[in-house]
Amino acid sequence: MVHVGDLPLGAAAADDLDLVLRTARLHAPLTIPAAVVCRNCGWPYPCPTRRACDDLLLTVGRNAQRD
Repeated sequence: MVHVGDLPLGAAAADDLDLVLRTARLHAPLTIPAAVVCRNCGWPYPCPTRRACDDLLLTVGRNAQRD
C-alpha cells in the first residue's frame, strides 16, 4: 500500500499516481533556439497537460519536478 502524506492509498490510486508521474515526465521542457517548448506536444512549456499534472501532484503532496 502506498502512503501519500497521512492517507494510505489502495493499488488503484497508486497506479493513477504513477500514470500522472509518467505523464508529467513525458511533457518535459525542450530548449530550442528562442523558445522552451514541451518535448511531447510542442506547446510553450509548461503545456496545459504538464500544468494539470503538476497541480494534481501538488494536491496530493508529490513533487513533479523530478524529471
